[in-house]
Amino acid sequence: MVNLISLFKGVWKLQSYEAHTMDGERIYPWGKAARGTLVYGDQNEMSVQIMNESNIYLEKKEPHDSTDVEIRTVFNGYGAYFGHYKIEESYIIHFVTGSLNLSWIGTEQIRLYEIADDILILKSTPMILDGREVIYKLIWKKCIDEAIG
Repeated sequence: MVNLISLFKGVWKLQSYEAHTMDGERIYPWGKAARGTLVYGDQNEMSVQIMNESNIYLEKKEPHDSTDVEIRTVFNGYGAYFGHYKIEESYIIHFVTGSLNLSWIGTEQIRLYEIADDILILKSTPMILDGREVIYKLIWKKCIDEAIG
């Protein structure tokens, strides 16, 4: 049997962040150029950070020099959480210890996965986006001897 932790362990760079509606429409909620990093450690620790592509174009300011609207824009365009994980045969569970989304702290985020070579596809359970039920699909590429950025 393959050691699943060894397949997952490492740093992954986001390739695509999509939401699929139940009628098959593909949506890019954070743009086609969203950026992100996912890390799985060998002690079952994990962390993920994803940024909306539009945040790249905002004026670079320190938070204390920003308006409330600017801060809200950056906050709403950035997702991050950390914790630990457990791999099952067809899904992985992220046990969330800390998150920008406070409602996720203490929850279990279940993701169906497909993994082959250096590509990892994670799919969410059904969630609501703008009043529509969607399944998020994130495609990650393993970073091997290359910069994350």
